[in-house]
Amino acid sequence: MRLAAAALVLLLLAGNSSANAEPRPRVGVASMAADRTLTVTYDPAPQGFVPPPLVLAPVETNANRQAARESYITMAGGLLPGESKPLYAYDGLVYMADDRSLSVCLGTCMSGPEYAAFRETYRPGQPGYEDWLDAVGGLEPGQYKGWRRPEPAP
Repeated sequence: MRLAAAALVLLLLAGNSSANAEPRPRVGVASMAADRTLTVTYDPAPQGFVPPPLVLAPVETNANRQAARESYITMAGGLLPGESKPLYAYDGLVYMADDRSLSVCLGTCMSGPEYAAFRETYRPGQPGYEDWLDAVGGLEPGQYKGWRRPEPAP
């Protein structure tokens, strides 16, 4: 996995939420400069590790870095030049492979099955496939998006 994708996987899921968790853990801040350069500054992880800020150009030539850029902007709820917004942890990640299968990881999604609370693959036509696509607002091959549990009704 490339640096941007690894940072997203390791840190965006650093603080898993549960039904009783309040507020959702903050993992950093995303800021967009006037030239649309995106800078992500991370809060310390639970283990005390603080990666250096991630700087992403307005148009990245590397597909993984471009996908990470789009994911951070989405995670921040959208950003305009000159804005900074906090980034809050996701409850999981959904990735679409080239064959359009979905890899769903809930919990802390790090490499290796021992770290994931839940990891499953869904192929087109299987039960749950369309539900996950709808839950993250659609995906294209090579793209991943974070997923948050719906807020309970009042």
